[in-house]
Amino acid sequence: MASRSDERRPRALVTGLTGFTGQYVAAELATAGYDVVGFVHGESPDVPCRSVDLTDRDATAPAVAWADAHGV
Repeated sequence: MASRSDERRPRALVTGLTGFTGQYVAAELATAGYDVVGFVHGESPDVPCRSVDLTDRDATAPAVAWADAHGV
């Protein structure tokens, strides 16, 4: 029996999702068949995301766990 993670599309975590490069990376990943989640500063786009300070280890660890991504 396949696990839940084997049955779903691969998921990618994009840091800086709304930034200059992040928005293009997210679009390419989505086109390639990935579910995209991200970390943002400010307003949230139309994809699941969280606002997190990546220099704060205590905040970053649970945010990465939330993303449940196959790649970053």
